[in-house]
Amino acid sequence: MKLNYDGWCRRIDLNFRSRFSYLNTRLFKLNESKYQLFLVDDIDDFDEIKAIFDREIRFLTVPIKLVMELPKTYVIEIEKIKDDKIPSKFEGYPLSIPQLYSHILSIHPNVKINNIEEDHDDRKIIVELSGDYSSKIIEGVEETVTALKAPYSFKIKNGGEAVDYSFKFSDEVFNIAPSQTKKELNCAFIERDEALWFENVESIYNGSYKKTDLYFFDPSKTACLVNFSKFQNANLRNHLLLYDVVYCVLPLAQEMSNFLVDQKISRDEILRLVKRGRLKILNMQPESRLDHGFINEAFQENPSAVVSRRALSALCAIDLVEMNQSYALSDPEIDRYIYPLLQELSKFTGKDIVTISDFLLWPKQALRKSLDTLNRAGPMGISNYGVNIPIINSLPTKNKEKIEFEFIVNSDQIHLSHALDATYFPFFVDDSKYSDHPYALMMGEILNFFKNSNCQNISNLIDVDDINSVRNPSLGLISTFDINDYIPVLEFEEEVSSRVVRKGMSSLFSELNLLNSEERRLRIADYNIEVDKALRNKKVTKHGLDLGEDTLGLFIPFWGTGKKLLKGGTKMARDLFPAINNISEFIEDKATKMTDKNSDISVLTKVNRVAKLKREFK
Repeated sequence: MKLNYDGWCRRIDLNFRSRFSYLNTRLFKLNESKYQLFLVDDIDDFDEIKAIFDREIRFLTVPIKLVMELPKTYVIEIEKIKDDKIPSKFEGYPLSIPQLYSHILSIHPNVKINNIEEDHDDRKIIVELSGDYSSKIIEGVEETVTALKAPYSFKIKNGGEAVDYSFKFSDEVFNIAPSQTKKELNCAFIERDEALWFENVESIYNGSYKKTDLYFFDPSKTACLVNFSKFQNANLRNHLLLYDVVYCVLPLAQEMSNFLVDQKISRDEILRLVKRGRLKILNMQPESRLDHGFINEAFQENPSAVVSRRALSALCAIDLVEMNQSYALSDPEIDRYIYPLLQELSKFTGKDIVTISDFLLWPKQALRKSLDTLNRAGPMGISNYGVNIPIINSLPTKNKEKIEFEFIVNSDQIHLSHALDATYFPFFVDDSKYSDHPYALMMGEILNFFKNSNCQNISNLIDVDDINSVRNPSLGLISTFDINDYIPVLEFEEEVSSRVVRKGMSSLFSELNLLNSEERRLRIADYNIEVDKALRNKKVTKHGLDLGEDTLGLFIPFWGTGKKLLKGGTKMARDLFPAINNISEFIEDKATKMTDKNSDISVLTKVNRVAKLKREFK
């Protein structure tokens, strides 16, 4: 029986174009045991690139050569894997035995495997299932493994005894285990998100499955991402004040108690915020390392508020697809111009082609590398293809190792917040003033550059080298307010839950962050004077307003009761009477169409009990 390397060669070609995304290739099958990858572009450093191809890209035993001469005779020119077909049912992946276990069990969560072994004489891979399955199920497994297009054929058979293969998935952090090996955790969302990924991965990469199709993503709401799993972060009340949705990465199980104490919040209060959709939990770690019992409670309260790694993988892949669809230099129609462009830029700047390519073509490189990483490790592996790579490759040798580490360990959360269209809030350490702020800022700016560099506006954007390292606006937002963290968090959230308040806050902070330090200090001082004045006037008129509402209630049934219920901001009022609440906020929003300054003063007086502009601001 002859070996068929077509599938592996197609994947090798894609991997080569991931590494050298500025080069164009054609793939030829010369005979049953010989393939050639032809470089369309005439390059000067062919020997160096060929050495990398042979040493790092070509799979061991695959009879394929990288060539610069078009073959004169061949059996067939093999179609390449295009960027919108990257999954291709995982065709060409040379899986190890544990990886093959994982692949089958993830796609078929109700199937159990007794053993996988190779028959080298017959050139087959034998997959023995545990128990007896119907022909339909066996055909499904056969379809899955045949789609891999491995050199060996597959044989699926019934009758094996049940065995414990959980040991094959012991490295949980950078290898996502099949959901059926995590049944003891009783976390239904793991299986839900596993199905989301494997059932939609083809549609994700061809662009037909969008972010809005994800159960946890709502583009109409403002959002931020806060990671409490590494070091300290600002009090959660700050984020509730500013954003509709707070995406939260919780600490490991052993650190949960400290987190609750530091945040002055209880488990029940978190669950209430989850139920209201104000807080969503992102699991970037294996659930076995987290307080999975508590997270499962959160899932019961609001299934769309708990997101596991498979769903985050889907989000990150969608973000890369969308970025490449809009980024001008990812358009396949200009591929033939790319290498000449890089040659000219290299001569003009004095930088080598690879360094320039790593920056300008990063979205395309990342897209082509992403499937393997996201499928295997989820967001924890993003640094394998992240924007940290071109940054690291351009760093000076001095202190490079330390700086490289920082970009690698912080890459995942920056890419994740970017994919969520969420503001990222850096962590910090009080004693040493250590923070991921500078790394977050640099990676965030570059990601924004790619996101906005379509054909219409790329010429108007600043060059990557000229990006100014200004203060992270999110830090400015946090530092302008003194938050009352002695008020219970649910009471705090009720005070700031109105969309009118958050809309006003967004406008206010946008204004303040356009000012320099001195202008901001003067503006805040002016606001504090106006707020004090408004609060004094408010106290004088409050008694008269209450009397007026009571009188109005005599003529309009339920007016006084409904108004006071909503004014109290109780959870029951907003949950049981959403229509009344929506109408109330709509009218309130319309009623506050005044000058920008007066509108800001109005919003500041509304939140004064729980959050105040600092009296002394630097």
